[in-house]
Amino acid sequence: MANLLFLALAVALLLVAVFSLISYIRDRKKQKFTFKKDASGNNVRGTSTR
Repeated sequence: MANLLFLALAVALLLVAVFSLISYIRDRKKQKFTFKKDASGNNVRGTSTR
């Protein structure tokens, strides 16, 4: 009986970890670090939304 509970807990934690990884990857893909030129012509990294 205890083995089934630990197995269910392990599966639940694995699902949470996979969901977090997918969410992290999607968030990283949405961030675009574009380079813009400032007034003096130097490249300046754009600000992210975070």
